[in-house]
Amino acid sequence: MIVVLLGIFMMVLACAMLEDRFSETTRRQLFVGIIVLMALFAGFRPEDFDKDYKNYKYLFETADYLTVELSFEWICTVIKLVANNVVMLFVFYSMVSLLLIYRAICRIGDRWWFLALLAYMSTGYLLHCMNQIRVGVSVGLFLLAIPHLAEGRRWRYLGLCVLATFFHYSSVITLPLVLLNNKPLGKWRFIMWCMAIPAAYAIYLLDINVITSLPIPYIEQKFEAYEKLQRSNNAQWSEIYVFSIQTLSKVAITYFLLWFAPLIRERFPHALMYIKVEIIAMVTYIVLYTMPVLSYRVSEFFCTAEIVVFPLLAYTLRPQWVGRGVAAMVATLIFLLNIFGNHLVNY
Repeated sequence: MIVVLLGIFMMVLACAMLEDRFSETTRRQLFVGIIVLMALFAGFRPEDFDKDYKNYKYLFETADYLTVELSFEWICTVIKLVANNVVMLFVFYSMVSLLLIYRAICRIGDRWWFLALLAYMSTGYLLHCMNQIRVGVSVGLFLLAIPHLAEGRRWRYLGLCVLATFFHYSSVITLPLVLLNNKPLGKWRFIMWCMAIPAAYAIYLLDINVITSLPIPYIEQKFEAYEKLQRSNNAQWSEIYVFSIQTLSKVAITYFLLWFAPLIRERFPHALMYIKVEIIAMVTYIVLYTMPVLSYRVSEFFCTAEIVVFPLLAYTLRPQWVGRGVAAMVATLIFLLNIFGNHLVNY
């Protein structure tokens, strides 16, 4: 199965590099065809291909829905009535997730569809279509919501984010982003956003736990208990590598795009909003270092903005094929690292 996955990725990579040579009809047909292929692959994958398959199979077969959202219970109930086959659960979630990703990519404009899909495959597809299938739907709704926020339609943004929470509780982290705007950055706001990631690194180096430092007894106690649980189960929890090549590369790309944001906005007006979301993803990843699982979950959710952030390189580097090549190379390296280094899927 890993060969098939690599084949799909190579197909998307080839289309990304040749995208400007396709006619509009051919490009759309290829894009829809690959989206459907990705959905079917994720839906009909073998049981041992990822880490969460057996967990969802257990929930489906035992009807143990106490820890999941009501939407999951309803979906399982309907599927049991119609087909009573757990495979249909995965097919449903993968189809809905990829449909939302398709709409989100089309929503960002008529350029670099395949480059955006390549960036999605590098992390989001492996993580949210192969493992965290409920989060996959929430992420798709969040990506559909960002353009509304960028255009000042805050109630529509909130509506989609609330709907996303119906599919996975973690989507509640998207609600505070309603305070963001897409206006050009003045001098001091530019400096503020530039200093956000260095400030997060300072918190890390000074070993400041921002969560337990909050003067709210209930929250402080809960997270202290959570932290003790992690220390007592070292084999179960991952570590945070804030100075890894992957993390530093993302930081460098984000700063590069932030510097050229005024230029990019001329071609893609929503660019600054996606860059801000990526900065927030980096900050949460670093600041929540004492709780690796929470750090990964929050940052990975916001990092879905990378399906737009990486392709923005094509607007900044000349000749244009160089920008596309750099974006494709970064996505490819992350994809391979997530498979063979982070083992998001089994092979």
